Amino acid sequence: MIASLTYQQARRQGGGPVARVTPIRNANQGDYRLREECSTDTARVGDAPVEYRLAGVAGHPIERIGSGWKAVGRTPGVPMAPDELDEMRAVMVGADPRTGARLIGAPKTSVAKAAKLPALPLLKKLLTEKKAVPKDSWSHKRLGRLARALDKDPAHTAPVRDLKRIAKVAGVDTATVWDPGEFTRAEAHQDEKVEARVRGWDLTLDAPKSVSVLYALGDPATAAAVENAYLTAVRQTVATVEEWVAHGQRGEHGRGRTARRIETSGLLATLTLHTSARPVNGEADPHLHAHIMISNLAQGVDGKWSGIAAGGRELYTAVPAIGELMRANLRTQLARDLGVRWVEEKPGQWEVAGIGPQVRDLYSRRRDQALKRAGKGASPAQRRLAARRTVTSKLKGQAAEDRRGLWANRARKAKINPEGLVATALGRRLQERGHDQAPAPDPEHLQGQRADRAAARLWKASPVRGVSQARLIGAAAATAETDMTVVEATQLADAVAARGTPAPTGRGAHLRHAARTTAPPVSETDARTGRGPAARAAAHRIAAMAARQTLARQQADTARARIRTLEKAAATATTAWRQGTTKRSARQEIEHLTEQLTAATRAEDRATAQARRVRAAAIEADLATARAQQAARQALAAEQARAAARKAARVHGPLPRPTKPPTAGPGAGPSLPPAYQPHRRPGPDPTPGKGISR
Repeated sequence: MIASLTYQQARRQGGGPVARVTPIRNANQGDYRLREECSTDTARVGDAPVEYRLAGVAGHPIERIGSGWKAVGRTPGVPMAPDELDEMRAVMVGADPRTGARLIGAPKTSVAKAAKLPALPLLKKLLTEKKAVPKDSWSHKRLGRLARALDKDPAHTAPVRDLKRIAKVAGVDTATVWDPGEFTRAEAHQDEKVEARVRGWDLTLDAPKSVSVLYALGDPATAAAVENAYLTAVRQTVATVEEWVAHGQRGEHGRGRTARRIETSGLLATLTLHTSARPVNGEADPHLHAHIMISNLAQGVDGKWSGIAAGGRELYTAVPAIGELMRANLRTQLARDLGVRWVEEKPGQWEVAGIGPQVRDLYSRRRDQALKRAGKGASPAQRRLAARRTVTSKLKGQAAEDRRGLWANRARKAKINPEGLVATALGRRLQERGHDQAPAPDPEHLQGQRADRAAARLWKASPVRGVSQARLIGAAAATAETDMTVVEATQLADAVAARGTPAPTGRGAHLRHAARTTAPPVSETDARTGRGPAARAAAHRIAAMAARQTLARQQADTARARIRTLEKAAATATTAWRQGTTKRSARQEIEHLTEQLTAATRAEDRATAQARRVRAAAIEADLATARAQQAARQALAAEQARAAARKAARVHGPLPRPTKPPTAGPGAGPSLPPAYQPHRRPGPDPTPGKGISR
């Protein structure tokens, strides 16, 4: 199963993953994205091709996207005809779509999966029988690589040819290590090779659930406007992706050398729109998302064709920024086209104002199905696995009007008026409870406020680990309701990075957006006294709440004074004060003013309580950051002490070994003989059973 690399931080910070990248390694993966069901949400019938629709309500046609199409004589930004889909299949394998001639060299190959076996049983056998292989031999070096791989993944598999060769040198009978039938089957495939080159990537961009609900419940004109706004945001984002990753490399990379970056003609990609999720009990949820299938091929300015994005690492690095930039573009587009207003329900999580959690949950049955399958307390990986295991075929041939009618009926059954909901969401500045009504700050103050919010969000999620520049840009893009450009998000990210501490980037230092920043030191004293990053960001919200509190107090004082005046005048015998007002109307005015006084007092109390909660939550977040940093410092000091002890042991003699070897934990790698001990990188203290010698 092909792994999907997801921006996991988005899940922890509120909302689902905003962007995903899946590598495409074989033709079947590419073909699925070029079939009718990928563009019109219809069912897949085996692997047979289906007739492609270019127009109609069934779906949006597959579209060429990326400037790289010009290099092969094609126009980007236009739909692909049915007989042109083979052109995308050609570029996915590195061929000219016009002639079929190969544009790049023969792809690298690797051993087929069927020709591999688990490596752990062999190393355990060598350990228990105290077998050894000659030093400096191929088998000795191969065992070292296997030990390091098993240290990371106990389920690591290796080619049966390699395992058989090691067993022969060590004098181990393979029948005592693996099941003979399993070993025979692997031997039968030992000469099979598969293409190791990544043909391309599927970049998936999800709209917020509230936007999908607005699309589902709106009339056809509203749905079309939402769809067009979403596609515009996607196209704008792909243009940014092209600027960031559509480059090739020339020269050798590795062994102390860095390849030279070279500009290219641009991306060769397709855009496929989906409007619904997989069905649950025969009915699908609205789910606007787009698949951008990007070919790992581009023509450099030197005329040569090659892969792009440093083998995909540039794209993976940029994913956190890509998803948030798309949503920032979408917020701006919908606000301009339809007057949609937005509410930030959690830091960085914006939803359409008026479409609350209760409504969104009504159209999230696919998510609920996966969560129920995964179970309470499941990890993100377990939830993704549950989602894959509950996948069903997409609905076949269901028209958009039919789906829209089903979605509207679902709302009515929940006692929700779909027409009223859409009318509330469109074209009105909602006076949401707790919404900041203070005048807009000046640009310099607004920039500082956004930097505070982005920093608080990032340092809370990563108090110790370094944060990439792409994550900084993504967090910056999520701070604005509308009108956040790529340039502004990058400048804001730089401002946040200036507050932190530069961190090592490792082997990816040459990649764009790979620079890393760690959170600034936060002491418990600073946290308790409100001087941490979370408290600094919360101060802006507390100031707005204080303004509402002052306004409510003024309204209450005015009502209270007027009530006293009316009551005093009504108690006197003279009627001169009335000026045409009767005692009855005075009593009615007093009742009305009393209601106003009660409402103003409650508003003041709410603002006070809310400010108190926000302040307490910020202090708690800063305390958590301070404690995490303190724990990391203690762990580092302990590791440095252990490293010094190991160095002393190498100089003055070995440390005394325990009388009983540590017991290997479940799923841990073997404790290997010194002949093939893995070289451990600096890090936390190795756990028992991981095979790390002292």
